[in-house]
Amino acid sequence: MAKPGTIDEYLATLDDDARRTLESVRASIRKAAPKAEETISYGFPAFRLNGKLLACIRGARGHCSYHPMSGRIVAANRGALSDYETSAGTIRFPIGKPLPPRIVRLLVNARIAEMEAAPAKKPTPRRPAAKAASAARSGTAAASGSPEAAIKGFLAKYDPGIARQLRACRRTIRALVPRGFEMVYDNYNGLVFGFSPTERPSDALLSIVGYPRWVGLAFLQGASVADPDGLLQGAGRQVRGLRLRSPKDLDEPKVRALIARALAPEAEAFTAAPPLRTILKSVSAKQRPRR
Repeated sequence: MAKPGTIDEYLATLDDDARRTLESVRASIRKAAPKAEETISYGFPAFRLNGKLLACIRGARGHCSYHPMSGRIVAANRGALSDYETSAGTIRFPIGKPLPPRIVRLLVNARIAEMEAAPAKKPTPRRPAAKAASAARSGTAAASGSPEAAIKGFLAKYDPGIARQLRACRRTIRALVPRGFEMVYDNYNGLVFGFSPTERPSDALLSIVGYPRWVGLAFLQGASVADPDGLLQGAGRQVRGLRLRSPKDLDEPKVRALIARALAPEAEAFTAAPPLRTILKSVSAKQRPRR
């Protein structure tokens, strides 16, 4: 099936109830931001204002979702959104019950205000004491003095075949996510490379996870990611996963499309983020054997 080139083409792929639900939200967005331009971004209906993404809407199995293109907007309006299931950058609502115009107007106005605000100041440099405390928590990372040197040590604990898979998968995801923050956790269960548009772990959308016998791709907001090919595994409220048979799985068109849909809600944030920076977040003192 050809990818939709317009919102009308996208809506034509949905069943009648989902289409009517998103048409209602679409109308509310157009009314709240008459100058916004309709487009398709990462395969989904989106709206741009002055060149920046204003909102994105989606239809999924069992629900629809609204993406204000900023996790901060969801966090700042949790009271108004208390009747809806939310996660970073996503508001989910039932098919047949579109978001009310007042909620859409609130979200649109918040996004416009955010886009028009002056650029955020650079983060205040951390105090030496804070850096020292972070280094102490990082264990091996602190001893290495270099993220890559520490990662090399983490990988050395694995069977060579699994280590090669992790390196290859990491290279592929880093190429797909060239901006933002790569957060590394040498946890009890495995080695994790998480990718986020900010330094907040809660904003991460995608992770490569190394277990003793296999490598996985975790979608941290996977429950809200459209998965028409049924690739995702898991039944939790938020996280879904994909077990990788080999690094080549990441080159499969269906997997690439799934990754693109997972990153779409924070596309603007990733674009505004600095070139990809690796941060060693934690090293667990107690770990399960890696091989």
